[in-house]
Amino acid sequence: MASRPTIRPAPILESIPPLPALSSRPIQRSATIRESVPPPNLPPRPVTFVESEPPAAPVDQIDDRILGVLTSSTEIGETVELAFRRKERQLGELFAVLSVAEAQALHRRLSIASAGDHVAELFNRMTVERRGRLLTFLADARRREVCRR
Repeated sequence: MASRPTIRPAPILESIPPLPALSSRPIQRSATIRESVPPPNLPPRPVTFVESEPPAAPVDQIDDRILGVLTSSTEIGETVELAFRRKERQLGELFAVLSVAEAQALHRRLSIASAGDHVAELFNRMTVERRGRLLTFLADARRREVCRR
């Protein structure tokens, strides 16, 4: 029978490299951390929340433009499909220049159409897909505003 060689494990302490010497310099703290912590002798300020509605959009200007797009007829040589694509593109361009508050107000208005609102009535005559895309675009105004910054 052949003898088996004995395997000796390496000593653990020999395999670990020595630690580098620590610096004698004191640790410097960031000034922003110290400034962000309030002094201990001041009581924290109470937080108050005020509910407010976003400012109303200039309804007359937006309404006239939207009505102009929605009531426009097909151009010469334009099919009905192309006319509605053009209207959707033009409405998207109008919605793109609105502020976040204006877009939110218009989104709410077009989503919950009240009786007698001519703009909402004409908007709701569009196909579900087109309305959905335009309402989603209006709802996304806050993200677009953040991306512009």
